[in-house]
Amino acid sequence: MIDQALSDAPTMVIARTRVAQARSDVELVRTGSSLQVVALALLNCEHVSANGFIGPFAMNEPALGLTGPWYTEGVVGLGAGLTVDIWGKQRAQVAASLGVSNARLAETSAVELEISTDVAQLYYGIQTTYQLLDLLDESHEVAEFSVEAHEARVARGLEARTLLEEARTEQLAIEQQTVAAQGQVRQFRESMRALAGAGPNGLPAIEPVALPRSKAALPTTLSYELLARRPDLQAMRWCVESSFDRIDAAKAAFYPSFDIKAFFGFNALHLADLFTHASQQINLIPGLYLPIFDSGRLNANLSGAREGSNLLIEQYNQAVLNAVRDVAQTALEARQPVIAEQVALLTLRVQMLSQEIALTKALGGGYRAEAPVELMPR
Repeated sequence: MIDQALSDAPTMVIARTRVAQARSDVELVRTGSSLQVVALALLNCEHVSANGFIGPFAMNEPALGLTGPWYTEGVVGLGAGLTVDIWGKQRAQVAASLGVSNARLAETSAVELEISTDVAQLYYGIQTTYQLLDLLDESHEVAEFSVEAHEARVARGLEARTLLEEARTEQLAIEQQTVAAQGQVRQFRESMRALAGAGPNGLPAIEPVALPRSKAALPTTLSYELLARRPDLQAMRWCVESSFDRIDAAKAAFYPSFDIKAFFGFNALHLADLFTHASQQINLIPGLYLPIFDSGRLNANLSGAREGSNLLIEQYNQAVLNAVRDVAQTALEARQPVIAEQVALLTLRVQMLSQEIALTKALGGGYRAEAPVELMPR
């Protein structure tokens, strides 16, 4: 049932989709600094303005090579671009995306843990209620016998009818508990079906089985290292790591960026001349970009990255404190039911002793009669 829930639960589908999206974002950012090559072709039919920058081409002078004002320009070739990551901006962005991807994986594990725990709790809730129903059936048989015994005594005038009504009330209370327990089983099953995203008949039958003996035990010391097993904390830690990389990328944006663009192909004003040797075109364009005035955009970006990182750090620290508190609280609260059961066991032992004494009384105690005396009628 846990496997079915992990496969079909809507929350798991959402978590796996977020992981896939994060991986796509990593690949998208990673390709930003790689060599980009594109094939391009352009066909441009244009009317040249006689009053523009290339006004002479508007004339129709074939002897001069001017056949205006209409031209059909063609361009075909390969273009390439490469961004040189001198200051590590691209590397920081890739690391930030990887941090988010790792956080999504840890979040998926947290969802798996939550679903598995809920399914296990619901399953053993059903099994416990099954055992309660068995005990209620036994108790109902005892109550029926008690009612019959009291009815016989009342019929013979050996006791007041009040005791009979009390026995019937107890029998009715047991029947009400049985109905409530049966409803609890249905509620648990519907909760499990909704959790697994199953249809009306999508869950297998749950047959009664014996409850396993508890083998879980808390370690002697609850150190912080144990909290590393919690996927929710790991997810938050990866988010914090990712925020550090975002800060590095925001800092690198202040420095000059360098890229190289290139083109090789053919360019001609007349399609008939496009693939001739004279129409070959080669461009190699190194470029340098240095931000000078951007109205505070880069400063705002860096400030936002730092504040976002600080917020994540505080959230992570708070989550760690909450986790420590939860473990300590769980450890203390786990003792309370044990104490309550010990009290109940003590009460049960007292009741058993009292019933043994009453049984001894009903059986005559240690009384031993003398030899029977033959009674003669007078």
